[in-house]
Amino acid sequence: MRLKLQPHRGMESLKGMRLYVLAAMAIFMAAPLAIFAQTDEIQVYDATIAPVGVFNLTWHNNFTPDGLETPRFPGAVVADHSFNGVTEWAYGVTDWLEAGLYLPLYSSSKSHGATFDGLKIRVLFVSPEDD
Repeated sequence: MRLKLQPHRGMESLKGMRLYVLAAMAIFMAAPLAIFAQTDEIQVYDATIAPVGVFNLTWHNNFTPDGLETPRFPGAVVADHSFNGVTEWAYGVTDWLEAGLYLPLYSSSKSHGATFDGLKIRVLFVSPEDD
């Protein structure tokens, strides 16, 4: 089975497609190699997503007043008195699909000071007519 890729508008030539792929690779490679994003946030979704064609922006912030004082692994953010946050960009793709991007993930901690912790892509699927 062979797949034929159709060029996107503005990329009529193979050279244009190569430049596009190289640019995308450069963006992902520019992120720090050792991204240690916080994993202590619990998220609960109520199956509400952005309407089709609508962008949403949600800002998540949390503070750990009393947490671990020793890093769990080399380079880890120490949770005690850390402030963590992210802006969550979302777009309603269909009535059952929302695409999202957490950018930037950031922390302020005793162990590292203010840091950029990377980014995360996320997708939400819901059952549109389910009550």
